[in-house]
Amino acid sequence: MADKQLGGFESVGGVTESELRWSAWWVEHRDQVRRAAIGVFIAFDAVLIGVGLWGFADWLAIGGLKEEQAIRQMTSAAYGRFAGVGLREIQVGAPFVLPGGTGKVDILAPIENPNDRFWAEVEYSFHVGGVQQPALTTFVLPGQAKYLAHLGAPADGGASVELKIESRRWHRAGTFGASTLQDLYDTRLDIRAENPVFVPSDPLATTPSSRAEFTLANRTAFGYYDVDLLALLYRGDAVVGVGKLRVDRLAAGERRPMELYWYQVLPQVSRVEIVPDINIYDPGIYIRAGG
Repeated sequence: MADKQLGGFESVGGVTESELRWSAWWVEHRDQVRRAAIGVFIAFDAVLIGVGLWGFADWLAIGGLKEEQAIRQMTSAAYGRFAGVGLREIQVGAPFVLPGGTGKVDILAPIENPNDRFWAEVEYSFHVGGVQQPALTTFVLPGQAKYLAHLGAPADGGASVELKIESRRWHRAGTFGASTLQDLYDTRLDIRAENPVFVPSDPLATTPSSRAEFTLANRTAFGYYDVDLLALLYRGDAVVGVGKLRVDRLAAGERRPMELYWYQVLPQVSRVEIVPDINIYDPGIYIRAGG
């Protein structure tokens, strides 16, 4: 009907017959167009709501449980799973205090990694008399038992000492082609302090100065940078003193005479033990050919 009524009109004021037809169509159909647009909007909104509900339901039924399990796992004492292989947490013993000179103490705490396929980076700090000492870092190799040490911490007599593990990170431990962990250590960690002797201070000296003498022997085919040495002084089976020394460079097969000094009064010492500490999983520790 509209087309017939508009058929005899000519363009008036620049409005064409086609434009008049579209205008008439819009007047007749705008309600239907509006209802269709509202329907499309409602359908689109329904799709969005459906996707949101599906995602929430999936998180609640599956993802949420996994997330909760992950949080519990990370905060539990047995934290650490690599490809289904359970990790046992590092074992840390109570710290004990040794005399470190006037107004100072030396602190040791045993630590052990019971895992044979993973090693750990550990950040720790000691609290002496409620005062936190600077944080220190170390590593614990697979199966390794050693001491965490903080030497020369300021302390008053009788101050309490606590150990806090700030963080630790686990890493897979390769064997570098060795058949067993012990074979690996025999190949890369055969560094020994030969003939260690403790020389006590001269009782008539104005300033006490005792020392440990030994020969550091690298029996491996690898050269190392920054070899840490921990010296433990024993009276019987009890540790009564401690010292630390770092060797900047130790070549493969090298044997080097060493001395480590103490400048405070120490109890009677019956023997000395020198414990090298090298992270064989740190690529930067090795001296390369021509290095």
